[in-house]
Amino acid sequence: MENKKYKIVLLSDLTDSIYNTLRSTSNLAKIINGDIEVFNVRKPSDVVKKENQLSAMRTINSEHSVTDKKLKDIIEPLAEELGLNINYSFEFGNVRNEIDSFLKLKQPDIVVIGKKSLHPIHFMGDNITDFVLKKHSGVVMIAPDRETLVPNTDFSMGTINGWKSTSDFEILDHLLKNTRKPLKSFRINRKGDVQTSSNTSGRKMVEYVFEHNDNSIQSLPKYLTRSNIDMLLVNRQQNKLNSKSQSISSDLKKVMSKIDVTLLVGATRLA
Repeated sequence: MENKKYKIVLLSDLTDSIYNTLRSTSNLAKIINGDIEVFNVRKPSDVVKKENQLSAMRTINSEHSVTDKKLKDIIEPLAEELGLNINYSFEFGNVRNEIDSFLKLKQPDIVVIGKKSLHPIHFMGDNITDFVLKKHSGVVMIAPDRETLVPNTDFSMGTINGWKSTSDFEILDHLLKNTRKPLKSFRINRKGDVQTSSNTSGRKMVEYVFEHNDNSIQSLPKYLTRSNIDMLLVNRQQNKLNSKSQSISSDLKKVMSKIDVTLLVGATRLA
């Protein structure tokens, strides 16, 4: 397993933030030994306005060349600089359908999505994050609009409510080997909660416990920021109405929308 090559897919909307998101994805690939494929989807209505069919086809063909050049100009210099294998592809069509088909075809280990500023987690004008979490059972990384996870820097990692995933433990192990700082654990306790241990490869861990209430949910983002966390590990929560569905709890979404750090959402833990 030492030489395993991880497949990483970066979903991009080709905004100005793609460069930083791609650098963060590239840094992740360097750390865990991964190959990257960038995938871009655009709705035809974003390209073609009120035109006849022939004119619409010409516009899409023209935009095809423009999009290819944009991706090539961004990706090729970075791939050469970092010595990485970075491929790219793009489609014009229904965003969700195209992403679903692409993920089924590529079967990536990790999907990366860019998170713009400190707004609720939205992507490409739609809440694609929830959609990807439903469709992709592997790890999902949500990257802020700045370069993160720079190799050979002692970045800080934290967890919320422990790290229960085991199927992606090797990825976590790669990341832990790149930092000497203790893992910081932030736990929100509800009444009746049973304490569960985190799988941290024997790494020293500092734990902070908060009682569950509105005030703690509001103050936790500030506390995480003051703790200088660079990457936050987040578990998925079992959907009580659908045993085959796991997502992120509403409390964690509130916290995540207010912090400017890289989020690593664990793989599903279905039997």
